[in-house]
Amino acid sequence: MTATPRPAARSRVDMDQEAATSRSSWAHFSHDADIGVVGIGPTKAEAFRQAALALTAVITDPSSVRPELRATAFGEPVDVGRHEPAVEIKGATLTALQVAERPDGWRVQCVVDV
Repeated sequence: MTATPRPAARSRVDMDQEAATSRSSWAHFSHDADIGVVGIGPTKAEAFRQAALALTAVITDPSSVRPELRATAFGEPVDVGRHEPAVEIKGATLTALQVAERPDGWRVQCVVDV
């Protein structure tokens, strides 16, 4: 009889992160010649993480970027062939700026100048 391997134990942190990710999303909205970014999550931190993904998606497909953990918020150097940049973000604006707690979680948004 062959023993069936047990699934690896998951920590409470892993399960909390998985649950947060399943209730999280990001989106874009149009605003004149600029682009709005939205992050939604069960916590303010997760909503901001999703907004960062939305910001990345303005430039390139987020799945083409390798995450790099560092003490500061940078990313990997741009690889034009792999990332295929669409636009350059000049900066975030205060237009449509929102950080709001809702019954189902948090929503953060702003418009970026492209």
